[in-house]
Amino acid sequence: MPAFTSLAENSIPARSQQAYYRQNKDGTLNNQFARKSKANYAEWHTIPAYEIKMPARPFLYLAESDVSAMEEKSVNYFSQTLR
Repeated sequence: MPAFTSLAENSIPARSQQAYYRQNKDGTLNNQFARKSKANYAEWHTIPAYEIKMPARPFLYLAESDVSAMEEKSVNYFSQTLR
C-alpha cells in the first residue's frame, strides 16, 4: 500500500464569535449552548488561526485494464452523444 501524501492544506483564519448559554439562578452555567432568544448569558470566544491537513485516502484502486476499459466506454458514449 502506498504511503499517504497530503491531499490538501486549508488555512482557517482566526475569528471571534459569541456563544450563548443559560445561567442558573444560583449563578452557575449549564454547560449547554442556548438560542440567543432563550439565553441569559453570552460570552465572546476567540479561536486562533489553524491549518487542516487532509491526507489522501485511496478509496479506489484501478488497474491499467480498468482505466483503458473506462476510457473506451467514455469514448463510445461521447461519440454517440455528439453526433
